[in-house]
Amino acid sequence: MIHDFRSTIPPDIAPIRFGGDAERAFQQWHRWHQPLLVSAVAKSRSFYLPEELGTGHWERVDFDPEFVLLVNRANYANPNIFSCHGEGLLKFHFRLQARSALYVDSIGHVPLEGAACQVFYHPHGVIDYECIDQGPVDSWVSLFCTPAYLSNGLGLDVSLLPKKLFEAITQQTGEPSILNMAFSISMRKSCQEIASCTFAGQLRTKYLEGLALQLLCDALSQLAGDEPDNGLDLAERDLRAIHQAHSILTETFCNPPSVSCLARRVGINRTKLQSAFKAIYATTLQDFCIERRMELGRKLLEETDEPVARIAELAGYGHPNNFSSAFKRVYGLSPRLLRS
Repeated sequence: MIHDFRSTIPPDIAPIRFGGDAERAFQQWHRWHQPLLVSAVAKSRSFYLPEELGTGHWERVDFDPEFVLLVNRANYANPNIFSCHGEGLLKFHFRLQARSALYVDSIGHVPLEGAACQVFYHPHGVIDYECIDQGPVDSWVSLFCTPAYLSNGLGLDVSLLPKKLFEAITQQTGEPSILNMAFSISMRKSCQEIASCTFAGQLRTKYLEGLALQLLCDALSQLAGDEPDNGLDLAERDLRAIHQAHSILTETFCNPPSVSCLARRVGINRTKLQSAFKAIYATTLQDFCIERRMELGRKLLEETDEPVARIAELAGYGHPNNFSSAFKRVYGLSPRLLRS
């Protein structure tokens, strides 16, 4: 993770105007001269990173002048910084996997690692900087829309939004606002389907628009609900601890530490760890590990010839019957039937 964030910002970085010419903006960001891949019919623009920067691609799809989708899946060879010029937009950011940090003067340094979900109101004229670290795959989906789109396009009563966000977008205070949200299973599914879309042309645009609207509605439904004290209003230190716990479990899900041991390792009490982890990742610590075990088990069943007993062992189960029972509860069929 990049800690000394401001010292990494080049003095000559030029903020992208999101509502302007996307092709020129992205070329300016990376100082490229090659054209983007543009589809006028599909209202989409995409480009692949040059080898000196890394691998992967970005895609922007304009469904409406007030509603835009940005999809990224890349792997940077070095830390990369871009900046956006505030245009009064709401950014709904759904991170499947990444390690980055956001910096805004009035908010400060906001580190993000692993899966995360948040809404960011970016007022007119405010400059933000985002540093994407090298190494891990940077995979996310972002939706940009105007506050007016929520009320005029979707018919949402914006007064139902959290007070801080409602005041920011209606009173035009000029203050940015960032709220963390739980990354629900339905949100993750929509993001994964967006990232893996294989349609082309206008059909692709319509398909992506449907998924983007579903994703936006899921986020708004969560934001417009009651505002219980659910542990989402966490200090930066607490967020780092929760993301660290997620990273630890991602590496040790077959033989994870106890909740108490994990809490001690990341420096947070077990009650806050459990409640905040569920709020941010929409699953419990135990269920997260079980999901990862099942994913590993299914991958090994489909891609190897290892016997079920050996796969159960690799997935962290001491007895094949326990693995088979858990597998059937999740996928609706036994490991042996999956292979048949």
